[in-house]
Amino acid sequence: HMLLVIFGVILVGLALGIIGSGGAIITVPILVYALALPEKLAIASALIIVASISLVAAISGICNKAVNWPLFAIPGMFTTILGAWYKRPYANDRILLSHASGCLQNVFCKKC
Repeated sequence: HMLLVIFGVILVGLALGIIGSGGAIITVPILVYALALPEKLAIASALIIVASISLVAAISGICNKAVNWPLFAIPGMFTTILGAWYKRPYANDRILLSHASGCLQNVFCKKC
């Protein structure tokens, strides 16, 4: 059980380090199935985990003045608030299904 979690954490780190994204795609299933977290808590936890890792990477970009704040930060904050408001009335299984379908679309549909 714990070996699966350790393997998953290594996979998340590799995905974020090599590709630069995809951590939440791997983190949510690990939290739900390996650690038995409820779906909403797993999604929120994955966001915190991936955001923390991204913050460490962003510090380097900030120091090098490579981050365009108006282009990325402002729309990101707006859509995060919009997404949190939108998901409130939905059941856990529908949220997890929506997350999974979005992940599959990102993997298999390169023109989307």
